[in-house]
Amino acid sequence: MAEKTFVDRHARGESLRDHCAGFSPIFGPADTTLTVVNLTAFLGQVGSLNTEIGTLQGNYTTQSANRVALVKTIKAAATRVAARLKSNAAWTSEEKSARQVLNKLRGVRPPKPKAPAEGEPPVEAKKRNSGEQAYAEVAALFEKFIGVATAAAGYTTGAPVAITSGALHGLLSSLKGSNSFLCNLDAQIGPKQKKRQALYFDAGGFQAKFLAVKESVKSQYGTQSAEYLTVRGLKW
Repeated sequence: MAEKTFVDRHARGESLRDHCAGFSPIFGPADTTLTVVNLTAFLGQVGSLNTEIGTLQGNYTTQSANRVALVKTIKAAATRVAARLKSNAAWTSEEKSARQVLNKLRGVRPPKPKAPAEGEPPVEAKKRNSGEQAYAEVAALFEKFIGVATAAAGYTTGAPVAITSGALHGLLSSLKGSNSFLCNLDAQIGPKQKKRQALYFDAGGFQAKFLAVKESVKSQYGTQSAEYLTVRGLKW
């Protein structure tokens, strides 16, 4: 279910509440959890959860894009390192070993990750997990590559700043940090989505309250009343 559907339903719930707040005589449902005051508190809970999930998913999307770009930078840097090693006959042994690792590194093409979707099917979860494993593999291979390449005697001396040992380790640290950050976000998003699903659709949840408010308006003011005609067209 699309994120905007949850947000849109929250907005329609607020519209329903606002209509009821303006009724005269005062809206007085038999179920006191449906009063304007209590409905406002409930809608606040719903809105806060929607905001939390939206923020987490936005962070996930942004960091995912940054990680894709980072991997491209890492592969480009590794290619430059291999060329530097090849340019010096004294580093032939290290160049050969580094080239083998580089070929493996280039062969790892992680899919562009997506944040967990509401009610995500197992196949999609499996794709996300395989993607995270691929990014972990990139980090492991790059770390091995750095170790092999910088073992060349005097490698860093005179090397371009972007491919010095320190710069390479900086890229590695950024990738590991990004991997950890995204896994942490993933672990937060799933449970919150399940919580929202229950808040919306479990017995006594948002959907039930929304429909019950309309029935309460029909009961209190009558089917031909201006009050009921105002809320009748509001769709869940």
